[in-house]
Amino acid sequence: MPSVKPYILLFALILSGCSTPKHSVFISDNIPDFKEKGTSTSLNPALTKHIKYLQNFPQETTVEIGEKIYSYAELVLSLKHFQTLQNNYTAEELSIKIQEDFNVYQARGNNASSHNVFITGYFEPIFKGSSSPSDIFRYPIYTTPPDLITKKDSVGTKVFRQADTSSLLPYYTRKEIETQSVLQGYEAAYLKDPIDAFVLHVQGSGKLEYPDGSLHSFGYAANNGHNYKSIGRFLVDEGKMNLQETNMDSIRAYLNTHPKEQNSVLHHNPRYIFFTEKGNKAPVGSNGIELTAERSIAIDQEVLPWQTLYFLESTLPTIARQTPDNFSSFMLAQDSGAAIKGAGRVDVFWGNGEKAKDIASHMKERGRLYFLIKKGLGKPRIPTP
Repeated sequence: MPSVKPYILLFALILSGCSTPKHSVFISDNIPDFKEKGTSTSLNPALTKHIKYLQNFPQETTVEIGEKIYSYAELVLSLKHFQTLQNNYTAEELSIKIQEDFNVYQARGNNASSHNVFITGYFEPIFKGSSSPSDIFRYPIYTTPPDLITKKDSVGTKVFRQADTSSLLPYYTRKEIETQSVLQGYEAAYLKDPIDAFVLHVQGSGKLEYPDGSLHSFGYAANNGHNYKSIGRFLVDEGKMNLQETNMDSIRAYLNTHPKEQNSVLHHNPRYIFFTEKGNKAPVGSNGIELTAERSIAIDQEVLPWQTLYFLESTLPTIARQTPDNFSSFMLAQDSGAAIKGAGRVDVFWGNGEKAKDIASHMKERGRLYFLIKKGLGKPRIPTP
């Protein structure tokens, strides 16, 4: 899905050296072969960007992973060591070297016995749009309004509406924004289909093709503070759709054939995203890193570490399967999402275009998520009395 990106909250947590809960990961004795299957995108550029981003932070900052505490400097060293191996060894040799040189952690996942994670996908949509309204382009997306106020506390970041000089109220819901014209004057662009606009919100970023043929990227800027609610789950609970066939294509088809239900379904999700225009740049994740197709994933960065290299084992959805249909790839945690919660959820970024849309829209797979840290690094965690 991704992806709704609480960038300010994550940035504050990162700077504070937030801990990864001990129960969310463990050193695995079920070591995969670390051979990639089904991926075509080079890892090296994405890895270089990740290392560069991690080096921007004070290198003495620490993060707790499993039973150890690692400094950012050590995690940079770990990533660089892997990059050196990857650039100098064959796939067969790399698999052996990883087992020799790295501790292999695993996300505990949703199932205590199998440690499976649930894997979905997201993509960068491209829709027809315009910088000005017309009879065709009638559905706006908005920039961050000035009355949106964020406040941090021990729980996280909360969003309010500045009603007057002394009053803070919950921010408007999706329904209120779309039916009461409360944000008039803050339009960033216009789309011709309200479902397109909704998908843009769910994905968190995308491109609009204007009538002159130019492409304009729009990225996540803020949200209205309301929790994400799945309209797919809503349609299943209402008996309108079958869980197994629920994806964005089938939801769109249902809404197009039941236009009178469209508003009530879309407004079931009160969460609303505000956007900023980014020219024609590649999409950026919540960590501020340019996303790479088939290499960037969204995880819950409050329970799993974003600073390490991941290895994901899964299968492709039926619509995208070839031979073999297994999918395994080294990944980097460069994004987050309102629906990506806990150690058992992963969202894979598939890029843009029809193929990316098809895979992302249909991906509801089970798999395993590992990550690597070079042996010999870190200090033992001191148990809490």
